[in-house]
Order: sequence, then structure tokens, then C-alpha cells
Amino acid sequence: MQARLNKNRDILLLNKIQNHLESRISDYCLVKSEDLLDEEHNQVVRAFFWGQGNREYIVTLTATAWIRGIHSTYTPSRLMLQICTILTDIRPMLLNVS
Repeated sequence: MQARLNKNRDILLLNKIQNHLESRISDYCLVKSEDLLDEEHNQVVRAFFWGQGNREYIVTLTATAWIRGIHSTYTPSRLMLQICTILTDIRPMLLNVS
């Protein structure tokens, strides 16, 4: 049995994640983000479109600060390291949000 979708809570947490990512990643530009419904896991996820020069990298995150998918053929390890470090740092804070 799947848990009930809590869209408002997911969006609140994804906004917090986005704020942290935007404030701490300076060598890539967050071009846009898009909320998507993950029907398989019954939750809202957010696709982040990162840019540097003429390249774009897409990473999808869950509201609980996990990477759901990497949607680019090549995503720089420096960008992924920054995202992973930030997610690890903020995950305990997100778990305390009700």
C-alpha cells in the first residue's frame, strides 16, 4: 500500500533544497527547475537544470534529499560532488520538518 501523497510538504522541502543548492553552488547556474509527479513512488520530485557555458545537466531530486535520477549523458563529477555534499548536510534538517 502506497503512502498518501503530501504534495504541499514535498514542495516545501524541495524549495528548501533548492535554496541551499542555489546559495552554495556558484560555478554552475541553475537555469530552471520543474516539479514532476513520480507516480511509482507517489511523491513530487524536482528536476534541476544546471548550466555551464553552453552545456546543460539535469538532476532530479526527491523531497527527502536523495538523487532520483541523472538525465544527462555526462554530468561533471564536480557538480555531483557539490550536490551530494549539500544534500548530506541538509538531510537531517529536512527530516525534522513536519
